[in-house]
Amino acid sequence: MNLKSIAGFTIILIGATVFFSCKKHRLIDEKEILEGNWEWVYSIKKGSAITPPFNTWEDTILPSDVSSTFGIKFFKKGKVQLLENDQQKAEYRVVFNRFESGNTCLTSMNPHNFEIDLDNKWDQSLDGCVNADTLVLIYYPNFPFPKEDHGSSVVRYIDFFKKIN
Repeated sequence: MNLKSIAGFTIILIGATVFFSCKKHRLIDEKEILEGNWEWVYSIKKGSAITPPFNTWEDTILPSDVSSTFGIKFFKKGKVQLLENDQQKAEYRVVFNRFESGNTCLTSMNPHNFEIDLDNKWDQSLDGCVNADTLVLIYYPNFPFPKEDHGSSVVRYIDFFKKIN
């Protein structure tokens, strides 16, 4: 083998490794329910004190309360985009840890609970549930509103989206 063919083989090997090592799951079968555009309709802001007397509070945030619009777009090929004011804020590969029938956060017809590791990173988990017209995020720390830690209290959000196509 000459140096040119060794270099060519090395490039092909590296390219194949990079191409096939990017784990993502396509939206097929029951996961197809996620495919499409989802528009944010409201969030429930939940706060809880982490010191006695462990008070909790709750507030609803509507689109009229904020100056931005939010959306999520799932692609059949296994990608998801987070949108703010119709602009892409982030894009990730979708890797499912869990997708199953159940009613963790929706009591309407045929909900599916899901847990997705974005870009296959356990610390970037997108958890929630979905049915034909509603998507609920019960955990994602940075979208559309960031999780807040105030030392003596923690604030998290439950975010509701409706399917728009």
